[in-house]
Amino acid sequence: MRDGLSQMKVSSLLEDGRGYIWVGTRSGLNRFNGSEFKIYTQADGLPNDRILALAENSVGEIVILTSQGISIFDGVQFENHLYNFPFVDYVFVGDEEDNFYIHSIQNHIFLNSRNIITVPLESGYFAREDSTGNFLYFKTDTALVYNRGVLRSVERLTHPVRTIHFAYNVLSDSTFGFIPYSDSLVYFNPENRQWQFVRDVTQLHRKSKKLSYVHENIFYSPYGNYQIPLTRPRNMLRVSNGDFLIATEEGLIRFFESAFNSISTEDVPYAWSIVDDENGIYFGNYGYGLIRYDKNEKSFRTIEDNQPTFHCGADRDKNGNLYFSNNHGIGLWKNSNLNFIPGSGSTLHLVFDTLRNQLVSGVHRGIKMISEKGDILSRTHPKYIHNANYIQNITIGPDHSYWCGSYFGLTKYNPDLDSSRHFTDEIGNLPIGPGVFDGCVDHTNRLWLVGSMGLCYFDEQANELLKIHAAELNRAIKSVLELRPGLLLLGAKDQLLTFDIKRFFQDGVQAVQFYNSTNGYDGIEPGYTGFYRDKEKNVWVTSASQTSYLPYPYSLKPNAKLSPFIESINEQKIRYDVSIDSVELYTSDNIVLAIDAIGLDRPTNINYAIRVNGGEWSPWQESGQFILDKLSHGHHRVDAIVGPGSKYELPYASAMICVSLPLYQRAFFLPTLFTILGLFLIMTIYAWWKRREERRQYLVQLEESRYLRSQLLLSELNPHFIFNVLASIQNKILKGDKHEANSKLVQLSSLIRNFLNVSYRSNDPKNRLEHEITLSKEIELLQSYLGFEQMNSNNHFSFKIDIDPTCEPTQIMIPPMLIQPFVENAVKHGVLPNKHPGEIAIHFHYEENALTCVIKDNGLGINTMKSKMRGRQNRKSLGSTIVNDRISVLNQIGYNISLDIVELSVGGTQVTITIYE
Repeated sequence: MRDGLSQMKVSSLLEDGRGYIWVGTRSGLNRFNGSEFKIYTQADGLPNDRILALAENSVGEIVILTSQGISIFDGVQFENHLYNFPFVDYVFVGDEEDNFYIHSIQNHIFLNSRNIITVPLESGYFAREDSTGNFLYFKTDTALVYNRGVLRSVERLTHPVRTIHFAYNVLSDSTFGFIPYSDSLVYFNPENRQWQFVRDVTQLHRKSKKLSYVHENIFYSPYGNYQIPLTRPRNMLRVSNGDFLIATEEGLIRFFESAFNSISTEDVPYAWSIVDDENGIYFGNYGYGLIRYDKNEKSFRTIEDNQPTFHCGADRDKNGNLYFSNNHGIGLWKNSNLNFIPGSGSTLHLVFDTLRNQLVSGVHRGIKMISEKGDILSRTHPKYIHNANYIQNITIGPDHSYWCGSYFGLTKYNPDLDSSRHFTDEIGNLPIGPGVFDGCVDHTNRLWLVGSMGLCYFDEQANELLKIHAAELNRAIKSVLELRPGLLLLGAKDQLLTFDIKRFFQDGVQAVQFYNSTNGYDGIEPGYTGFYRDKEKNVWVTSASQTSYLPYPYSLKPNAKLSPFIESINEQKIRYDVSIDSVELYTSDNIVLAIDAIGLDRPTNINYAIRVNGGEWSPWQESGQFILDKLSHGHHRVDAIVGPGSKYELPYASAMICVSLPLYQRAFFLPTLFTILGLFLIMTIYAWWKRREERRQYLVQLEESRYLRSQLLLSELNPHFIFNVLASIQNKILKGDKHEANSKLVQLSSLIRNFLNVSYRSNDPKNRLEHEITLSKEIELLQSYLGFEQMNSNNHFSFKIDIDPTCEPTQIMIPPMLIQPFVENAVKHGVLPNKHPGEIAIHFHYEENALTCVIKDNGLGINTMKSKMRGRQNRKSLGSTIVNDRISVLNQIGYNISLDIVELSVGGTQVTITIYE
């Protein structure tokens, strides 16, 4: 119960297809993932807390036999089928069609299609099925096979069966297990397909396990001959990683198949160093003296030495003398006596150099060389050792140099040349620094070193240390030893590790295995240089909590890979009986995944990773909880793995998530919205452009129409003008004045040519400059016209055209025939009707972006002319009307022309025409 089990009296065991271990007790159902228990009781939906037996159906649901009925658990809820089982034994088996058979004292009860059916049987006991669907049935003194309602006799028993205990897959050659029968065991042999009896219980003994069965009890022998009774074992389960789980009245017991054995701390309290000779094994304990184990007597005794503090170095020479590092010097065990070498000083580590026949010890700021006789041969000068406090480990390299490590670095010292090379963090050539804790040379003469940042080896060709970058080794490692050729044993702070050298150099695979309390090694913090191989090739491991050993031949089984299980999504449990394609969890975009790591072999640090829709795996993280906040609307496949290990080699669990997002959060929403807005904007712009274009076209057409109207008015002015001239020529012809008429025709032709030139330039309404003429052309037209009228009136009037110096007639553009009609009015209606000779003065000046033309005459005056015109019916001045309309139209198409007509007080009329730019 200290480990989380709901109750000590364990009744049943089951390992399901996911790897979960299910444990039935009298106080509830327990699910074990290899690290912690999850307890289910009546409060969670069970019909009763007393669990009698467990099974798994074909879809992964857990079928639970309780004292009040059968419950089927799908990982989310319990489906209960109530029935009273007050005297039910825990034999509970199912066939391939998910029919579950329950043995009762008087009946054979089974759950068929989730209906409980009772079949009468004679009194007896049932055992588990074999691989063919058979059930072993014991009827008083006869063993029978039951299959689909048919009982077949197998063998008559000499003693009646009293109780039934199971151990599924206990024997390596048995798929069934055993049932205790008196002092014998019954098991199924798959080779001859028969049930067989084990008469000699020693047939169950396996050297690595040390389990024995005697008189309905199982005994466990961890070391020596000492046996621990496992009281009233009710069930035994061999799980997928090879370990055994034993259900007893005193709790759940786990038996490791791994071959690590431990020495009691009462015998060896705190070993830092180990060494052996022909007769004994010696343990140098920190604070507890030197302890010797007698191989013959198989007993421990403490050697009195008055120097209890032993350190991490011990070795033996060619003559069998033993050396121990100690706080006050080097201890020498010789001729069954322990003495200390004078002058050796406080020593943390030592090693015996068999080539030079000398002892090398790690001391303050260096190393000492000591002869076999105990004489101090030499001590390194501090300059030959890196800046260290104490040298705490020494490894003799392939070239017989001394590799000296400390908390602060590493030095390779050659005693023959008295030369050294330093490796430190400051220099930058120590990839596992800053500290170096141990080293070894493998069977290929390659040097390996471990330190505060992992494992490295010395590359002779590159002449440098190269680190192994396996994630599992990126930690402090304190001990290293080649366990067997091509396999390193490493002592990390929290567990033992193995590294496959052969696979690394041949295939580039960084194969690492771990061994800790979950798979058979219980030590905590293996010590510095804490490995030792004795004469029998057993490998010893020192640690802060216990001393262990690995018997030869070594039987370290490979780690069983952890199995991932996606337990819940947004706290919604995932059912056991669903496939990946049928999991549909409608949720928002804020998704929380809870991933469980299942397995009895568990590394100290478990990492988790996921991928979505077959993409890249996420980085490893220590938490099994993941938050996905950027999934789009729709179905997504999520895969999960647990490590450490290569992400591409680990098994993974999968779930299909259906994400249902509000419309505005879906991936297509913004693109669709922007598309719609874009189309709307385009349509709006197009409608605006079309209206604008229509407006422009309308204005263009309006301007063209106005322009055409101005041209029409201009064309109306021209016949009016020509008609008046022709009338004058006609009058000359009628009077017979042919010479005069001919002269006027010549002048008229010149005038009409100028007019035609002006009219031709004004035919393009799209270009304002194209239908304008220069002021100089207009003045030229006026001069022609006034000269013609002057000649035609026998010089009845004189005229003068005055141009102000501010005007440049060739640079100023004006509409054609704009001024001529007013000049014509001055001639026809001003000076000609007057009896006195008249004068016409035309003045042009330019000021403030405006051209002003002033036309003065001394004729009758405009008011006098209007009064005369009113007296004549239908004599409206056509020229004046056309000119005024034309000015109005020109102003509508973009001109700014003002007209001012006044009668002068001295007589005559003044017309002022202003054309603004």
